[in-house]
Amino acid sequence: MLFGIFQAFWDETEKYFQEFEAAVQERRHGDTLYLPAAISVEDLRRTINSRLPEDTPIPSNEWLRLQFSPKDPYTVTALRYTGRFNMKFKVQRRQLRGSHVDSKFACFQYRLLKSFAIHNKEHVHMVCMDDKAIVPIGEPGLEISTGVRPHNRSLAPACGAILGALDHDFHLCGIVPSVAFHISIPESITCSFFNGTVEVTNKDKILQPSNPFRHAAELLHSLRTNYSNDAGRLGQEILLMYTDGGPDHRITYTSVQVSLLCLFVALDLDMLVAGRTAPTLSWVNLAERVMSQLNLALQNVALARERMTDEMEGKVKGMSNIDTVRKACEARPAFKDAFTESMVPVITLLNERFAHLHMKEKPFTANKAATDDQMDALFGYIFTIDPNVDREKLQKKDLTAYKALTDFMQKHCKVSHYVFQVMKCKPEMPCNYCNNHPPRMQNFDQLHWVPDPVCIQGADGERYREFSEVYGNTTTEQDRPSLKSSVTTSPADVVHKDLLVTRKVLIKS
Repeated sequence: MLFGIFQAFWDETEKYFQEFEAAVQERRHGDTLYLPAAISVEDLRRTINSRLPEDTPIPSNEWLRLQFSPKDPYTVTALRYTGRFNMKFKVQRRQLRGSHVDSKFACFQYRLLKSFAIHNKEHVHMVCMDDKAIVPIGEPGLEISTGVRPHNRSLAPACGAILGALDHDFHLCGIVPSVAFHISIPESITCSFFNGTVEVTNKDKILQPSNPFRHAAELLHSLRTNYSNDAGRLGQEILLMYTDGGPDHRITYTSVQVSLLCLFVALDLDMLVAGRTAPTLSWVNLAERVMSQLNLALQNVALARERMTDEMEGKVKGMSNIDTVRKACEARPAFKDAFTESMVPVITLLNERFAHLHMKEKPFTANKAATDDQMDALFGYIFTIDPNVDREKLQKKDLTAYKALTDFMQKHCKVSHYVFQVMKCKPEMPCNYCNNHPPRMQNFDQLHWVPDPVCIQGADGERYREFSEVYGNTTTEQDRPSLKSSVTTSPADVVHKDLLVTRKVLIKS
């Protein structure tokens, strides 16, 4: 009788779930659902009640909850559930990965990069780089949680003080941890590359924003400090870099290419190779795997900057965005110095916490962010190639004004969508730069470009040629899927491009 009383409610609930499934079908991917059917049992009960006549019997929240499937069917409490509706309470899993048309192509390009590193192991230094998400920093006396979901309990006094933080996420300040993972290259492509040393650089997001020259200057300082043998040159002749391709690492940008050329000259490299992942495939970058270890030092932590003088705090109180603070720092050097000093203690604290972490018994190293003078010094190396390069004009359209730089890149660089390479001239055809900075490798004539993935038709379908099959051959990225599907612009489109621009048109009456 109890089931019969609420039959109208159960029927309407089943109908609601069917409508819900149809509504979210367009946003589903396989067996993944991106939207819950109801916020709570009470919410579901009210929703169904609103769809029924006023005098319809309505079950209690508890009886409605027991009509679903149990969370764990192997427990004793599972016997209380009726399983009327094939629904259960779940927690959203944040483990989905996006896809891209170049996914396989870019992953195999990464395999070729690793094969190149193994083939030239004695001469290659390999490093993976990435920025972690911003760590929020609260105002003085208002500590804000780092936002890292704790997976473990932290050691704290049994009584007295408690672990606490503000329960809101508004913050002006923040720290950006940049990771440089210096990899110990294995003997075989089947062995793991996830071994080496980790360096973390904590930067103030307001006054030390990430950009190509800051990353390059920090890497230059690290390599000269820990991996140089003489005259500031890298111990190995080849530098191989791999990143996720964010705006400050996107190798198709002229500013990034110039920063890499500065590294090439500063370290007197015979070859520099910079690769990046395909969009949505940042998990391929080994530096991304280090981020979970950094979270161990950030869980159950709340941070705030130090208090400045009352005068300085009064000025920053009315600033609600980053641009306002930066402009104030440019206009008032004293305010910039005070604001910088207020961030020093929290950066020092993060450096100390990260220093407690280890990568396979090797401790993490915390470095200082690059200064403006270090970035200026790095940029100065480009004048070895072209003394006319302007740091404020580094877009693709500006290259026509730098003839010497353009000529150097045409002769020494190979640029593809996912790899940027620089190499000195062969001994038989040297240029002025290579005459003054000859190759250091004894077998330099046997050094070749990292090949592009070359697709062939095999017995089991399409596959890419292995490194040993293509190394030393001339390859192109003609097999890149996004290149094949790209729309080519015809001469007529260029002539009539103004017709495709949306704009307001003034019509006289």
